[in-house]
Amino acid sequence: MDFDGDTASFTVPVSSEAVDQAINKMMPDKNLVSSRFGKAAYKLSNEYSQGLYYATKKPSEKQVSVFNTVGEAIRAYNSGKLAIDDPVTILE
Repeated sequence: MDFDGDTASFTVPVSSEAVDQAINKMMPDKNLVSSRFGKAAYKLSNEYSQGLYYATKKPSEKQVSVFNTVGEAIRAYNSGKLAIDDPVTILE
């Protein structure tokens, strides 16, 4: 999108070749290096790194805690009865 003060222009891929190029070359996961600067376009934040850690670590061996609602699980976490990586099942 181009914001130059008086217009906002959009570029939309229309042909099947343009759509394929947009999917295979222009999506963020395929375009990690900025062509403008030649450096990484995305830098991990602490939150992103922590999320990747929890998403890829070995599953917990702890027993699954069962809650009727999401609110009950949040209250249990806030009171210290659950850790961030404890397995839970919500019946709701």
